[in-house]
This record gives sequence, structure tokens and C-alpha cells, in this order.
Amino acid sequence: MQRIMNNPDNIVDEMLKGFLKAHSDIVESTENGRVVK
Repeated sequence: MQRIMNNPDNIVDEMLKGFLKAHSDIVESTENGRVVK
């Protein structure tokens, strides 16, 4: 079986980066890497 996730400690940051890339037309990042608006 292949792992889908990399380091479990980074899953939130990686998920948010992917979400921002996929939905850049409706969300944007802030100074805090874990907050989007």
C-alpha cells in the first residue's frame, strides 16, 4: 500500500496549500499560514 500523506505533522499546512491552489479564485492566504480569508 502506498502512503498518500507525507509527514503527519505537516498535514494541515499541506492541506491548506492545496486548498488555496484549488480555490484561489475565492480564497487568499494571510500572514498566518493556517488562516485563509
